Amino acid sequence: MPNTRFTIHYHSHKCPATSPHDGDDVPPNHPDLKLTPLSTLDRLRYSDSLLLGKSCAEPTCKYVLNPDTVLHNKSHEPIRTLGGKNLYPNRTTPRYMRCCRKLCRNAYTRGHGRGDDVVSFGGEGGMLNHNCAHTLIYQDMIRNYDIGQRLDGCECVMLNVYGEEVEMWGPKGRGMPVKGGPLDLDRRYWEMKEKAGK
Repeated sequence: MPNTRFTIHYHSHKCPATSPHDGDDVPPNHPDLKLTPLSTLDRLRYSDSLLLGKSCAEPTCKYVLNPDTVLHNKSHEPIRTLGGKNLYPNRTTPRYMRCCRKLCRNAYTRGHGRGDDVVSFGGEGGMLNHNCAHTLIYQDMIRNYDIGQRLDGCECVMLNVYGEEVEMWGPKGRGMPVKGGPLDLDRRYWEMKEKAGK
């Protein structure tokens, strides 16, 4: 079940706007900020394509929903843009590893954050705190730079602090975003922006 703090309830823009492009990048406390709620049906069948290109209902406003339109949760907090740019703190940062082995007692293992080197697990606390079978195998095998893929059958993933899947886990698979996850959306947004700027 997805984390409800990331369920989209509103989209926002500066209203009324004088052109389709000047209603984005507005501070949350801006007096002209308009939060438009999604209907229950739209929330249940939500997709970004459902909102892209929609116009503001206000007759004096020319704003059209675009990839920079900000999406908000039920608490009115900005989550991300319609194009996928992350706006929520720590959402794209891995914090834990979830082992794919159901019999592994250490299902959520700390110490696998982006800045941690797999080889360094033998430091303070040692490997006793990282008894996931895959982690121990990787620690030994990562020294072999001929490894070009994850171990057969490995589906271990990195999770953010909110429990969402962020990255795949593996000797060379590290950094590969989970398809449809927050990091994947964020990277695609910046790739789109980079292509548009060329």
